[in-house]
Formats: sequence, C-alpha cells, structure tokens
Amino acid sequence: MRCMGWDGVALGAWISAECRACKLALNHAANEHWPFAFLAEQTFTLNEDGLTIITKFTNSDPNHAPYGLGQHPYIMRPQGTRLFAQVNGVWLTDDTALPTKHINLPAKWDWRKGCALNDVFVDNCFEPLQGAVRVVWPDSSELTIEGSDNLRFLIIYNPPLENYVCVELVTHMPDAINRAEKDKAIPASQSCLQGTPLSRSIALDTDLRRDLHSHSGFRVINPQNFPAMGGGILLVHFQMVAPALAA
Repeated sequence: MRCMGWDGVALGAWISAECRACKLALNHAANEHWPFAFLAEQTFTLNEDGLTIITKFTNSDPNHAPYGLGQHPYIMRPQGTRLFAQVNGVWLTDDTALPTKHINLPAKWDWRKGCALNDVFVDNCFEPLQGAVRVVWPDSSELTIEGSDNLRFLIIYNPPLENYVCVELVTHMPDAINRAEKDKAIPASQSCLQGTPLSRSIALDTDLRRDLHSHSGFRVINPQNFPAMGGGILLVHFQMVAPALAA
C-alpha cells in the first residue's frame, strides 16, 4: 500500500494471522496519521524456485478510502545484471522525485531490449507494463516478476553505489491523488467502498543455472540488515551473495 506505506509510522504493528500459511494482518483504526480505517493482509508462499505474495486490502471505514497496492522487492544486482520489461513510456521527475512529464522511452532505458544496470541511476515510473519483468544475472540465471493484471505501473530504483535494484509493480503512479486533482487525464489511485475487499498479487520465480550452482535458490532476507533500503523485501540469488554475507 503506497499511500503512506505499510512500513510507515504510527500505523500499528503487523501480527501473525496464520503462521502455517505465512499470513500477516494489519488492522488500522483511523487516526491523525491516516484517517481511514482498514484491514490489510499479506500472504507469503515460498517454494523451491519462487515466492508468491498476495496483498489484500479491505476498507473498514464508513467513507470512501483512497488506496494503492504494490510490492517493492529489492533484488541483489551483481555487475552485469540486466533488466527486461515491456513498457512504452516513462515519467520524468523533479528534484523531489515526483513525476512531471511523460515521454517515450529513451534509448538508455529501453527495457524492451534489455538494459544493463551497471552505473545507471534510475528512480522513475514506467508504464504501461505488459507481461512479466525479467532480471537476468551474469551467469544467465534469471528472476521473473509477474503481477496481477491491475499492476500496470513499474517503478525502478537503481542506485549505482548500492548492490541491489528495486523493482516495484504497483497500481498507480507516484503522487497519483494530487495529480488527478490537477489533471483529469491522470488516473488517481483507486477509491474503495466500505467492506470492499481488494487484492493484488505478484509471483517471483527463478530459473537458475543448476550446473553452476549446486546449492542454487533464493531466500528472503530481513531488510533491517540493510538500512539503506528503508524497508521492503530483499530477494537474493543466494549462491552469488553467500560469500559476502558470510564475511
């Protein structure tokens, strides 16, 4: 949920709703930080080659409530990593990282052909996303990220001095509510009636070079170990990063 971030401040704590199913719930009562009551639930299913995350939002407030859903996994990015995505345009941003102008993809960000992520700063929203996003590692292993049909905005955050890339599949562009008030051609994030349940999902699947990695796979790492991330889910192709973690 992007309107104030479920890793945000003063919203209360997640509680384990179903340990066997890896299900977490957040029951928020309206307050000065966010004036709409809601129930949020996230279910994580981890298997040998992938992770599926289902996010469900139910408006428990008597008023219509704006909302936006998505996930922002952080993926380890060794030198030579490439990213592929079927998108046609990008929102340029101002000094505060808010979108200002929509243009066709420039050559340096033509993810349709695949772009190397080395020494490239990206912190932009791309749209419309069609199909899956692929992150291809230097050994030709790859991670496929596929969202439900309503996740058609792709935000890529790639800080060159870090060793990860953030690939966010979301329901809306940044600052959607404010922009919709100024420009009726810009779709706002959705508005939800009381009692209406809404869900979004993403599936992350790996295709690993098992001839190269006898213990290949991926795992979910506690983001508190990576303060620069500021929250989120960190997915690592763990055979690549195991020596660094061990050190």
